Amino acid sequence: MREQAKPAGSARPTPSQTLVIGLDGGFVKSNRPLSERNFEVTAGKVLGEDGECRRFAFATNEYEHGLRQIRHALEELRVDEKTQITVLSDGDAGLCTVQWEVAPGSEHILDWFHIGMRFEHLLDASRAMQKVAPAADGSESAHDLATRAKWALWNGQADKTFARLEELRRWPLAEEGPIPEVLNLHRHATDLLKYLRANQDSLPDYGERQRAGESFSTGWVESAINEIIAKRMAKAQQMRWNRWTVQPFL
Repeated sequence: MREQAKPAGSARPTPSQTLVIGLDGGFVKSNRPLSERNFEVTAGKVLGEDGECRRFAFATNEYEHGLRQIRHALEELRVDEKTQITVLSDGDAGLCTVQWEVAPGSEHILDWFHIGMRFEHLLDASRAMQKVAPAADGSESAHDLATRAKWALWNGQADKTFARLEELRRWPLAEEGPIPEVLNLHRHATDLLKYLRANQDSLPDYGERQRAGESFSTGWVESAINEIIAKRMAKAQQMRWNRWTVQPFL
């Protein structure tokens, strides 16, 4: 994965053999607080095999406009029926719909960036659990199980991850009168398990992809969210936006 992308320019002289599309979303403040405080903006990047980069962003009510942006980027990068397209997202249903609209034959990868964030919440909960309820002699601690679940997923062993998360879910429930730390651990393990199972067809061997130099995370898409939305439209900004007029700015 190339972090330093070339700026947009003229169309490629030859068709692309491989291409990566990264999709993510962010929220901006609405200027109609009585009806909605925020509204969603989808943003992302299309990366060509030689480092070419095309950015795009659109409000959810400008869905068709957004699809045209992405299709135009694909045309500039000379995508044909032989181009291998990989799409990375957090598994959101709306983003998956975008994928099937613009690249129906592409491979979807559940973004490790978002998986990693969810695992961090679980690991934090397991550390708190370890302080108040250490594991009995000879048994695995909650933190050990959470760490091994993450390792298994990174190495393409999703079934082992599911089993360890299930064990984390059941283990706290065996405690009499569960304390807040136990309930917190149960909640994070349950949420992560549901998330991964809902996207189990998009869980590759992440370690193998990293070793092969293939994309597995949308960290580079987060930069697009930061450039297009966060710095200019959300973070420490007092301006509010109208979803019907924001598209020209995007």
